[in-house]
Amino acid sequence: MTQVIENMTIHALSQAIAQKHLTPLQITEHFLARAAAHPQSEKTYARLTHDRAMAEANAATERQSNDQRLSPLDGVPISWKDLFDTKDIATESGSKLLEGRVPDKDAETYIVQPKSVEILHQESDRV
Repeated sequence: MTQVIENMTIHALSQAIAQKHLTPLQITEHFLARAAAHPQSEKTYARLTHDRAMAEANAATERQSNDQRLSPLDGVPISWKDLFDTKDIATESGSKLLEGRVPDKDAETYIVQPKSVEILHQESDRV
């Protein structure tokens, strides 16, 4: 299954969730493990948001099981550039001036996006 998930497009992941072939939890666990194991992980990602990703994946899996997905992207993991405020997670924009800055609310962009699962803050354009 690992080979299958990492080669799937966003559309294919969405369809697998819709058809209940995969759960958002399975997909999220896969990509969290893959990101953590990547040899350039520390240079590529500012941080992995494991707890938040798992909470969002569990909620998306519950909606999936009840046929109540919020959008076609509901449950599909997403990587956010470290430029968007995320509540209670250091958001530093790669800047020493913002080091340690932890917003008390999510950016509007994050709030209104089609519901998906955040797995990490991306530090650079290399994923």
